[in-house]
Amino acid sequence: MELIIVSGLSGSGKSTCLNILEDMGHHCIDNMPIEFLENLIKSLTGYKKIAIGIDIRTILFNNNSPNISNLFQMIVGIKNHQDIKLKFIYVTANIEIISKRFNSTKRRHPLIDLTNDISSLNDALKSEQELLDPLASIADLVIDTSQMSPYDLQRYLFNHSKYVKQTHIFIQSFGFKHGLPTNSDYIFDVRFIPNPYWDESLRELSGKDKKVITFLQKQKITEITINNFIEFIKFIYKQNDNINKPYINIAIGCTGGQHRSVYFVEKVHEILNNSKIKSNKFHRDLIN
Repeated sequence: MELIIVSGLSGSGKSTCLNILEDMGHHCIDNMPIEFLENLIKSLTGYKKIAIGIDIRTILFNNNSPNISNLFQMIVGIKNHQDIKLKFIYVTANIEIISKRFNSTKRRHPLIDLTNDISSLNDALKSEQELLDPLASIADLVIDTSQMSPYDLQRYLFNHSKYVKQTHIFIQSFGFKHGLPTNSDYIFDVRFIPNPYWDESLRELSGKDKKVITFLQKQKITEITINNFIEFIKFIYKQNDNINKPYINIAIGCTGGQHRSVYFVEKVHEILNNSKIKSNKFHRDLIN
């Protein structure tokens, strides 16, 4: 079992971290009281990748008294377990930055509700930092998110794991006369390609049929267009590392969505998959 425990300061990005780990294939559990940790791990032995979030609320679960030492002992015990590969991630940030995050989201710091001697956000942040900072000494990875966006944090976690990010490409054909698809990032128009519709022997066929494929492949502009499409798609696929989108929606349209757009989607899908770029295809307006 690969187990990741995420802890750190409130407002530092622990929940975002867990969301990213979930996208990386981990089964995530947030706000787990440490008293339940050992039994939980035993009950999840069938899972290969687990991520558990532990914050100040769960550390103060038992009579509102800090039990950092118990958490230390549990983490050391888990690290010594032969069947569990543990990574302990501690997330932190500058107190001024965290204060701005709380003020912008209008959320209350958990220590204000958990204890009676803290009345201000600043006091809560300083108190939490004093309680939790010792955890950083046993962390396998300390992440300071003070100057990080969620995209930066995602990229950071990707780079510090064996996870290989794969952007998924969805390609659909459509007919312009039926309206533009509303969920597309990029729309290609192939209406400049000679239209098989005007050949009566091809009119009732589609871009999947051999006769239509042969007709389109005879057009010199067809191969040029496909090569340009593939070059552009591979380019935006690589550039997607900068924005970390999990998928890219591409639409290819002709007049009716039966011949040219269908052929191009089929061909582009085939070439991408042969290039080991994962893609799915869909024909929105194809009748048969």
